[in-house]
Amino acid sequence: MLNKKLIKISLVIFIIFISYNNLKKNKLIDSNKYYNYSILLKYYKNKKYKKTLKILKLLIFNIKFKKKKSLIIFYKGYCSFYKKKYIKSSFFFQKFCKYHCNFICFEDALYMRAYSLYLESLKINFSKKNNVINFFKLYLKIYPNSIYSKKCKKYLNYLKKKKVQNIFNNIKLYYELGYYKSTMINLINFQKISKYNDLNEKALYLQINSQYNYIFFNKNIKKNKKFFFINTINYCNIFFKKYYNSLYIKNITYIYINIFTKKYLKI
Repeated sequence: MLNKKLIKISLVIFIIFISYNNLKKNKLIDSNKYYNYSILLKYYKNKKYKKTLKILKLLIFNIKFKKKKSLIIFYKGYCSFYKKKYIKSSFFFQKFCKYHCNFICFEDALYMRAYSLYLESLKINFSKKNNVINFFKLYLKIYPNSIYSKKCKKYLNYLKKKKVQNIFNNIKLYYELGYYKSTMINLINFQKISKYNDLNEKALYLQINSQYNYIFFNKNIKKNKKFFFINTINYCNIFFKKYYNSLYIKNITYIYINIFTKKYLKI
């Protein structure tokens, strides 16, 4: 019983102590309003972002005006960005954009929301690449001729290519595991969506190899063997015309000659 009473008393004392400290902090912030702003600017200019964020966290609950509150969210975004906490940074800029679209710094916030997530997307395990693409597209739609538009287009093209590259890498994995039929089907679809010449070259090279290997490792295609060989030769001819200076030209030539010398077409 005594132990229970002591725990209750200690809890009450702890709560009173916390509430007193909070009141003290609030009084300090209200009485030294301008002093806190000057310190805030001083820390921000001197790149002491950790200390700036601490003051911002205290100020946000004590400022009555919406404009000042919104600016605090905006600067919290920049402080998190400079601390390389890009997901947090994007979150604050997102919050600012959601509720303060009529502000002068809305354009900056909209760009920084996308750019913060873009920097995070450069890390290996990041699953929100589509969000970044959509954010950049939205920015370019609203501000097509802004100071950030060139950068946005550059980052957007990079992300799009990276996305297509990832699709190609997944198809390549099918090839490496010996699923040649799946590789052929996926590569036909891939070449329809890909606008990148270097990736299309690799895709066509992989298409020829997967068809060639599919014929040899699949014993159940005796009836369609001739069709697959003719199809492979057609792909080889396309490759010779399009990519005659390619690094893969020797391998393609070997496949092309091999089909004729071993008289596969007479089967």
